Amino acid sequence: MFLQVAYVSRAVAKFDKARLDSLLRHSRRNNRKLDLTGLLLYEDGLFLQVLEGPPNALWELYEVIEADPSHTEVEKVAERPIRQREFGLWRMGFGILNSSDSDNGIDDRIRSILKASDAKSSLALDMLYRFREKEEQLSLQLP
Repeated sequence: MFLQVAYVSRAVAKFDKARLDSLLRHSRRNNRKLDLTGLLLYEDGLFLQVLEGPPNALWELYEVIEADPSHTEVEKVAERPIRQREFGLWRMGFGILNSSDSDNGIDDRIRSILKASDAKSSLALDMLYRFREKEEQLSLQLP
């Protein structure tokens, strides 16, 4: 049995490409050690992330994330036990939400997750699943 947790947060300062690359290298290395998988979405200073794996390891990392001074407003929006990983293809999948995502309302939805008092869990997980499906379809189309 695994645990899945999704959270949103706001960066203290926007991340440039070099800082995002460094964050991903560090996250992937740590997630491998802790046997965690997941997906991180970033848009204009906002993060939406899902993590999954053994509960003790996941909570250990989540406490580190909450204490990290590079972001604020860390808010858990979903927590549930899962039998198998749903983002198991990635030690830490990553996506920058861009204008094509904006056309689909994804950037508005990530902002609404930070503001909403109801239905945060379904909004957050729906967006993460949609991104995962989009990426899986793209990888299937590659030669």
